[in-house]
Amino acid sequence: MAERRWWRRGPDARLARERYGRLAATFDPSAVEPLRRRAIARLGVGPGQTVLDAGCGIGASFARIEAGIGSTGRLIGVDQSPEMLARAQARAKEAGWENVTLVESSADAMPAVGPVDRALIFYVHDVMRSPAALDRILAQVRPGGRVVAAGPRWAPWWAFPLSLWVWHIARPYHTTFEGFQRPWSHLAARAARLDVERIVFGRAYFSYIAVATVR
Repeated sequence: MAERRWWRRGPDARLARERYGRLAATFDPSAVEPLRRRAIARLGVGPGQTVLDAGCGIGASFARIEAGIGSTGRLIGVDQSPEMLARAQARAKEAGWENVTLVESSADAMPAVGPVDRALIFYVHDVMRSPAALDRILAQVRPGGRVVAAGPRWAPWWAFPLSLWVWHIARPYHTTFEGFQRPWSHLAARAARLDVERIVFGRAYFSYIAVATVR
């Protein structure tokens, strides 16, 4: 059988660990902060809630989540890169967040950490294109709970040349571009309801926020 073309290949967990191991020391996600701010606002966290941050990386979303859940809530960060988690741990310790639990695992093999009220999947296209990972995440969320996913996408057909710019920005952080036109499609098939907001921000950068209600 012929090898699948690069844009149709699925996520590569080994390659992702290698990449983020190299990136961890200098990783700076500030460029996507406008998207992060909007995504966490859509998450709608409240005091005392439990939130799962799947693919949490260096914990860049922690402060905004903590502001919503308060000291009575619980934040669970899952990432397969020990180097990224070390920075997340240092961030939590420095901030004095004693309600943070970090789990080193790929999303498709994470141990049971739920039930959780909310789950965030931010800028991890590899997770969005792994049905097994999404099944594992959604299994942790209470019925009626909310999952918010956000990340980059291809430009629409009428602005196709700009997809080259999207690719240039996104390629260090993803091991697959399969499904990049509609990254939320696997999530849509698993949710009771899915609302998608298509966004353009900053230097013609195309992104999305998908808000799912769990069955």
